[in-house]
Amino acid sequence: MGINLGKAGAAMLYGAMRAKTSNLIAPYTSKLPLGNIGDEVGMIVASMVGKKYLFKKAGIARDALNAGQTIELARIGDAAVSGDLNLPFLNMGAAASPNGTGNIF
Repeated sequence: MGINLGKAGAAMLYGAMRAKTSNLIAPYTSKLPLGNIGDEVGMIVASMVGKKYLFKKAGIARDALNAGQTIELARIGDAAVSGDLNLPFLNMGAAASPNGTGNIF
């Protein structure tokens, strides 16, 4: 049981390009009514578009975009569990849970 170097390299490539890409799409993702996960959703969409239109064949760039989708979904899951989603359409002005922590689970 070892580390798949191809997958590890793809994840590192995604990590290297994430901050710059996030800054490029920030003017658009900040306008989305998605609370604290607008950036993650924007990065998922950017990964999907990149896979569909730019990197149709297998390769390290496509693998990086696959890893990126997994990473962004993990970040959304973490936000959901920690109660940091702040989605306007879920709050409805009431506490999200009986214990008042804001955790929806």
